[in-house]
Amino acid sequence: MNKHQRWTALLPLLLISSAFSQNSLWDHDSLRYKIGQMLIFGFAGASAPQIVLDEISQYNVGGILLYRVHDNLESSTQAALLVDELQASALIPLMIATDQEGGSVTNLRSSNGFQDSPSAYELGQQTDEATTRGVAAMFSSWFNDIGLNTDFAPVVDLRLNPGNVIGDRSYSADPDTVVQNAYWFMDEFLNNNQITTLKHFPGHGSSEGDSHQGFTDVTNTWQEIELDPYTALIDSGCVDMIMMAHVFNAALDPQYPASLSAATVTDLLRATLGFNGVVITDAMMMGAITENYGLTQAVTLAINAGVDMLLYNWDDDLQGHRLIPLLVDHIETQVLNASIPRARIDASFQRITTLKDRFISVTSIWDNTPARPDHFALFNYPNPFNPSTTLSYELPEASLISLAVYDVQGALINTLVTGNQTAGLHVCIWNGTDTSGRPISTGLYLAKLQVGPFSSVTKLLVLR
Repeated sequence: MNKHQRWTALLPLLLISSAFSQNSLWDHDSLRYKIGQMLIFGFAGASAPQIVLDEISQYNVGGILLYRVHDNLESSTQAALLVDELQASALIPLMIATDQEGGSVTNLRSSNGFQDSPSAYELGQQTDEATTRGVAAMFSSWFNDIGLNTDFAPVVDLRLNPGNVIGDRSYSADPDTVVQNAYWFMDEFLNNNQITTLKHFPGHGSSEGDSHQGFTDVTNTWQEIELDPYTALIDSGCVDMIMMAHVFNAALDPQYPASLSAATVTDLLRATLGFNGVVITDAMMMGAITENYGLTQAVTLAINAGVDMLLYNWDDDLQGHRLIPLLVDHIETQVLNASIPRARIDASFQRITTLKDRFISVTSIWDNTPARPDHFALFNYPNPFNPSTTLSYELPEASLISLAVYDVQGALINTLVTGNQTAGLHVCIWNGTDTSGRPISTGLYLAKLQVGPFSSVTKLLVLR
């Protein structure tokens, strides 16, 4: 079943394994629902195991990481089918992410049917706008074909130690060269409404160790100039997301590595540099974290530091337990016993959903018929909402339309608009009530816009 099939055939894909009213997803004022959006994880295989699909829907997972070495990206056709399968299970559209930097760190390359590409350092040596944009545009077009929407790139570490783990992944030791190339790279992805991620804050380019392997101390090598690319790019307003490094710098925090450090995330990145977007960790299964902190301890520290999203390569922990249930249970418990402030979860949820609202179109996933004109689609904001949401749609010509809300079983909840309407933009506010005017309960609903033989469906999430 693909994303363009009839709406009535689509409904079974939306049914969650148990009713929302019976599912702990909606307990504690939907706390678990918000926690799930903070998690991104990976799995092995060219198609998603059913348990992964179940966890995406049951725990409202925020994103999925796809890797070539995990056999997730065998070809463009296979990857597109996998992405459709994943998105069909999501309550809120997923960030579907990979690392596509260029050079050695590329998951789309000639071995899986794409094309090899120059490294960041090779691009930095040329610093030619057309060349850098051309590489980024090629990557972005591949993302568009597959359905990927998030690139964990570009690297803006300065090449201060060419022999370290960053090496050719850096454009240059010169901040201006890094800023220029990174901006061109990000702008090409922006043209296709795709998210990019600066990494690795506050700078990994001077390191002598590898945080993939273990504790990495940059106290004696890090230089303040390593913040320059972040300062310039944040000020330009083009930064969507920033990834935290697992490096330790006693000058910034004498106790914790950057990814677990409130002094680095909240005080330096947010308060001093003024970044208000989404902050994500580097992979939490790297040696720098696993060898020095327990799984759950690291999670609590990262969230309290101000991190919004936690990245995991795999979907089970070192003891063989399912990772997502373990994390959601732990974070919920920590909030309920006040070890993590509820306000931290709420703030991260708001940042994540704001970013998704900007870049990831629900209708691009759930449109069930071929798009007649490009702008025939249904949108709503805010989503999730309480008590009301605004639905908007544009008609290329005068049309007979209907706009109605259904539950996930296909039962009519409310008819919002019906009749002839003129061409142009139309807006309708729904206050979350049924046909009799009674407020509906927390849960997932579907708004369906029907225009002649064409229709568009979007998900509506009500939180009471």
